[in-house]
Amino acid sequence: GVYGAAPDQWWGSADPSCERPIIRDNQIWLSPSRLESLEECPLRTFLENQGGVAEDTEPMRIGILVHAIAEAIVDGLSVDDAHSLMSTALAAISEEPEWNKLHGFITSLQDGSTTLETEQKLTGCVGETDDGITVMLGGRIDLMTTSGGDGEQTETADTYVYDFKTGATAVSGETAENSPQLEAYQFLVTMDPHRGHAAGAALVYPRYKSKAITIRQQGARSEDT
Repeated sequence: GVYGAAPDQWWGSADPSCERPIIRDNQIWLSPSRLESLEECPLRTFLENQGGVAEDTEPMRIGILVHAIAEAIVDGLSVDDAHSLMSTALAAISEEPEWNKLHGFITSLQDGSTTLETEQKLTGCVGETDDGITVMLGGRIDLMTTSGGDGEQTETADTYVYDFKTGATAVSGETAENSPQLEAYQFLVTMDPHRGHAAGAALVYPRYKSKAITIRQQGARSEDT
């Protein structure tokens, strides 16, 4: 016969392969990027979170490189060194992002009164399910600026979040304004007493073809919004 014709071969008709709880340590962990992927495909997000193999794409590989270079620029890497370090690696996988724009953007934020941080992880408890399982939100922020007062992280400071996107196309301004990923990052800022106020967030596109670096902004959010 034809495989799949018999009901006992249908997906969903077999008994569960395992009945162990999928919740570890009585906690559910969410991330800003996972909130966005949950809207796009909940099943794929669940499977990848449970150990399924995530797709290895060109944008993902470029993303690793761009994030590393951005962190190095904050620490003082010159635009010439950025070109030199990455041109060989990127030539093997894709067209090189425009480091001049990325370097100029990051250095423009270093005005002496603003603190820049890269790859900072923020976490917080956002609630509890009806059966007592704690729901946690955590994310690593690509670039974060804090200003106000004496430039240190105080409760009166303003903190702005930047998320680098390595695709060659940019979302619309409306999409960025309603981005659940950016809103989650801002929410994490409001939960941290040392971060002050969430002053807004933005998506940054180093590879988008434009004269200046392309930025899509989201207005400031409070803990209530």
